[in-house]
Amino acid sequence: MNNELQNLRRRIFAAVSAFLFLIATELLPLAACAQSAPGVLSTAASTGTSGSTTQSTGSSTSSASNFTLDLTSTAASLTAQIAAPVQIQVGGTIGSTGQVTGGTTMTVNPGQALTPAQYLAVQQIMSGTQQSLLVSTQGTAAGGYATVTSSALSAVSAISSLNIPQNVSLASIGFSSANPLNVTGSALIQGSLFNLQPTAGVASVLNLGNLTVGSGGLLSGALPSSFFLSNVFASNGMTLNVAGNVLNQGTITTPGTLNINAAGSIANQTVNNITATISAQTLNLNSITGNIINSGLMSAMDSLNMTSSPAQNMLINNTGGTLQSIAGVINVRDIAMSELADLTINGGNILAPNVNLFGKSVNVNVGEVAGRLNITGSEAHVLAESPNLVLGDMNLSGDPSF
Repeated sequence: MNNELQNLRRRIFAAVSAFLFLIATELLPLAACAQSAPGVLSTAASTGTSGSTTQSTGSSTSSASNFTLDLTSTAASLTAQIAAPVQIQVGGTIGSTGQVTGGTTMTVNPGQALTPAQYLAVQQIMSGTQQSLLVSTQGTAAGGYATVTSSALSAVSAISSLNIPQNVSLASIGFSSANPLNVTGSALIQGSLFNLQPTAGVASVLNLGNLTVGSGGLLSGALPSSFFLSNVFASNGMTLNVAGNVLNQGTITTPGTLNINAAGSIANQTVNNITATISAQTLNLNSITGNIINSGLMSAMDSLNMTSSPAQNMLINNTGGTLQSIAGVINVRDIAMSELADLTINGGNILAPNVNLFGKSVNVNVGEVAGRLNITGSEAHVLAESPNLVLGDMNLSGDPSF
């Protein structure tokens, strides 16, 4: 068990270090997109020709180093990579089959500057499928769903920001360890982001600057239930490497293993009595700064593993929250850290068949501790409201207090 935890910690630190180096060097220079092949995302070099009935209200264009996938943006920052005019619907509603109905027609000409939402609507028409992304007259996404594939982003090594508004779903397909989705700035998910794969048994990987999942937002590796995509599979797991902080007020979940590696804090914050949830079969949380905040539910079917930088004191503020392993174990750090730095857990409930805590000084002041509590370190101080606190292995060089 201890060897497995140490190996897990080393793999997590290696992944985060690699991504931080990537951010520090500003990633690979973004490729020149003006000559991209049709179907490949391209930044706009000029304003372009206006549509026949509707034109984006944004007039600025983005350079390759300022590439964004902001579906709330009115700025025409992408170029239509088409050989002939294409018509999309603007306004209207989403019908029972998921297709946009009503609204007005917008004719998009080759080379025209488009907002990200307009661009994705054009891509849907060009792929021979129905338009399922609802585009407002301002050029923003107002509902429905769209897809983006790793091949569509082949002309750029990263995007500067990602913004998915409420009532909008985006399916990212084919982003894995060999070809991760790189967002150097902030990713804001107020709608839904589904990370899927073209083949079964592959895990999704996202490298992000900062991550915020808003209340009601969803970041998932599972297949969507609200719309159908052919020839795609659920992720076999999901890794989120975040150079800054993680704030979840909605739901982050995946089949298999979920790894969240953050250079800053990891916060799972319930808002307006809607429980914020982070869940998976196996859940690994690594905050380099040792700051984890939970007022919702952090849950694993098997093991829930939480760690930090080895010499960093770790604080888990679990007030109003629940840390849960349904059929396995909760591990907070590992034996290699038992004499290096302190561990403090305040508030909430800890529910698991076995709970393993490691730290130089382990301080626990919580509600219920359900399961066998094992502590390794120099000293331990535990205060819990459990009617029957079950103490397991107490490997302490100093005196405990309970």
